[in-house]
Amino acid sequence: MKNPHSSQFIKGVERLIRPADVTAISFLNTLTRRLPVQMQKKLMSNAAKDTPHMGFVVEPYAFFLCYPIIDIQRAQALIPDDYKIIKTKIFSDDEPNYYVLFGCFTAHTSAFWGSRIEMYVIAEHTKTKMLSWIIVDYDTNTNSFDPAHGLISGNCSDSVVTTRFDGRVVVDMKRDDGSRRLSVEADITQGKMNPLDQRLWLEGNLSIDYGKKLRDNATHSFGLTFHPEEVSYALRIPVDAVSIEHNDWHADIIASTPTQVACFPYAQHFVTDSVPQGKMIRNEAELRATVDAFGDMHNVRQFSAQPIKKQIVIGWLISTTLSTAAILFLIIHFIAAH
Repeated sequence: MKNPHSSQFIKGVERLIRPADVTAISFLNTLTRRLPVQMQKKLMSNAAKDTPHMGFVVEPYAFFLCYPIIDIQRAQALIPDDYKIIKTKIFSDDEPNYYVLFGCFTAHTSAFWGSRIEMYVIAEHTKTKMLSWIIVDYDTNTNSFDPAHGLISGNCSDSVVTTRFDGRVVVDMKRDDGSRRLSVEADITQGKMNPLDQRLWLEGNLSIDYGKKLRDNATHSFGLTFHPEEVSYALRIPVDAVSIEHNDWHADIIASTPTQVACFPYAQHFVTDSVPQGKMIRNEAELRATVDAFGDMHNVRQFSAQPIKKQIVIGWLISTTLSTAAILFLIIHFIAAH
């Protein structure tokens, strides 16, 4: 790698993730997701003042199916109005095309631990001109958050994202309501490491946003901080080495088969804001400077469930006190009246 201290940042990202806090957050989500979405956001915003950064580690063999878009108008309707779908490349030597990507991966983060499929429309922001990954839909077997729905539990308990002993990626995720399923296997031993298109994989990961059904009026785009080398190369899997049994996600806007398939045979380490602040890194130079500034992250306070616990306890105490006072008042008033 170009940066001789790259392992320090990677170790730091891992240090930001504590299994005990992930477990506590999962438990607290059973309580907080019942609150109004705006109250959830307030809790998260207050917690982010103490712990503004989260670690996000994508496990090895993250797998991307890249489908050409066949109905630009319908795909455009899924994303915010200040984005325009443009042609992009997956690998550096590709022919550009209009793309929807499906990312299938398992991750451990400061807030959740589990598997996800995310559907992205690739588009350019009309003002910043940054190429962006727009998350228009997702399925997961663990807790999640999006601006429109707030905290939600997993919607896909029948979920498999794994690898086989003979070098095959196996993905089979079926949504609990039966509305869709993605099931695919790929022989990654037939893949070869190829350079990735850096506008898509580097710039795009600096500018991530939500599609129309996952956002609200206050939604900010957000970016990731990472070593650029972690998006420099990936395995290019021949399409004929991929067997897709089911994929009925938005079949009306994408081709019947992908034209490019990519797989990362190594873990990827990211830092993101606990709550998006609308501040963005713009290019590789700024990205490297930010990574260097983080260092080994011993000085970065770990994302923790403690601030959320504290707010919930305080709220519970206030609520209990007021309820008790009201009951005592009614008892005293009843006694005095009789």
